[in-house]
Amino acid sequence: DLQRCHVAGFSKGGWMAGFLLQHDPSLAGGIILGAGHQFLIRKPVRFRRSKLLFVGVGRLDANYPFALRALVHYRSLGARTTMDTWHGLGHRFPDSGSPALSQWLNIAANPRGDHGSEASEWLEGQIDTIKGMPDLVDQWVACRDLEKAPYVRLLGAAAEARVSSLLSALEKGGRVAAEARALKAHQVLLRQETKGHTVAQCQRLAADYLALSEAHRGTRQAEIALGDHERVEKLVLHLKEQRKIMQEQEAEAQKKKDLTPPGEGDIDPFRRAPDNRP
Repeated sequence: DLQRCHVAGFSKGGWMAGFLLQHDPSLAGGIILGAGHQFLIRKPVRFRRSKLLFVGVGRLDANYPFALRALVHYRSLGARTTMDTWHGLGHRFPDSGSPALSQWLNIAANPRGDHGSEASEWLEGQIDTIKGMPDLVDQWVACRDLEKAPYVRLLGAAAEARVSSLLSALEKGGRVAAEARALKAHQVLLRQETKGHTVAQCQRLAADYLALSEAHRGTRQAEIALGDHERVEKLVLHLKEQRKIMQEQEAEAQKKKDLTPPGEGDIDPFRRAPDNRP
């Protein structure tokens, strides 16, 4: 069914999935794993019909902010987006798989099917599992993942309200309340990062992530923010090296141009145009 073709990939395949979604308006949607959105390959045009997009990424993956950017970009074009964050994972797919992706695929493959009983049974099992977790912060993290699960969205307002009430109750406790405050401050910086990656922006963000880690010391978010600080510092070095290479290439191109006698090479069909893309 040409109306239901999706494109999917992990890592470089994930970047290509995003490029194809931009390039081919006829695609029904896509799955971007371990990647995100960085470059525009065509002028953004709002989708004429709704598209489905699933984004999955490790929280410690250097591509995490680009995955967030993919959500923002494709939502602005009218896509219905789902994101699955793999906690504690870097640039790889979870060994145990992604339950959220399995649910998403199940619904996307059979959108008119009756998934309600399966979704209800799954939700009850998840809530029992979460309540049995000895650590309240673990419960809170699992609840936050649960409220974004495709099956919870499928079940609608009653299921969403149930998960929301569990979250609210957990956030009244001291440790979880501290995590929630730290996360709120962390999300502000992540939103800033999705807007661009110049050297100056990254240097400022690296300092802000470090300050956030120190301000919320003792929380898990502080550890994650410290990881973001280190990730952005590496990105600064990469951007500086990239800028240095581009400057050297431009200088070399100018040197060749200066050494070329006037009129020579002006109408050479085999001469390639300079390529200054990042």
